[in-house]
Amino acid sequence: MARYRLIRAAALAGVLALSAAAASEKGSGGPAGPGGLDAGSGAPPVLRNADPGDTRIVRLPGPPRLETVPAAPAPAPVTPAPAPVAVAPPAPVRETAAPPPAPSLPKPPSSAALTASVRRTPAAVPKTPPADQRPAARRKNPLPPDFERDSAEFCRQRIGAWIEADARALLGEPKRSRVSFGPDNTENGRILAFADPSGRHHQLELDFDRGSGRLRTVFVYPWDMTWEDCQRLWGAQVIPAKSNKGRTFYSYANRRLDVLVDADGKVVSLGLY
Repeated sequence: MARYRLIRAAALAGVLALSAAAASEKGSGGPAGPGGLDAGSGAPPVLRNADPGDTRIVRLPGPPRLETVPAAPAPAPVTPAPAPVAVAPPAPVRETAAPPPAPSLPKPPSSAALTASVRRTPAAVPKTPPADQRPAARRKNPLPPDFERDSAEFCRQRIGAWIEADARALLGEPKRSRVSFGPDNTENGRILAFADPSGRHHQLELDFDRGSGRLRTVFVYPWDMTWEDCQRLWGAQVIPAKSNKGRTFYSYANRRLDVLVDADGKVVSLGLY
């Protein structure tokens, strides 16, 4: 019990001492705590300034401040220029002359009206032989002057007058003969083929009517003649019609003349009637 009394007495003395010290500091304006709070104010103990009044804060120098310099950007990669590509020069262009325009031609007639004439034409035009091999060079008897000037026109003027005997008397024996056909595809005459004694043409064919026996058509086969030659001589007022083997049959509208031309523009035959 005596020990407990001593402990209570010591505790009471401590409390009294603390109260006296606090009253002394309040009366003397003791040190202010942080933020302007005095140690003796009602601030919590953790906010009270426990340092003496002459306390100063000294900031010691630290290490020098290092400034960070941004690194220079890396240079952009350089792309090498592409190597030049060799280009071949363009091929030379050949200039070709444009073909002359074809003449304006009227509408062709029906094929039935041209059947007889087309079927009496040969397959090709022979080439021109040497002058010494033509019939005129081998003939001994003289020919009529009109026949030597133009054998085709001479025979055309005999249409309706000559019979086969007259033709044989002047032209000699025929080289060959064949039948001729009308528009209805019936046999209506006979064609005799003669060498031209004047040498102007390769061959003359005379078509004799079966009923009367008279000459009605003359077919002339030139040595060398083109469709352009025909247009220069007689113009281009023609009626065209397509034939076999790429040939074209031209019938003149202003004269009694027909022309058969092959695919190359060579004249196969002339028909006079």
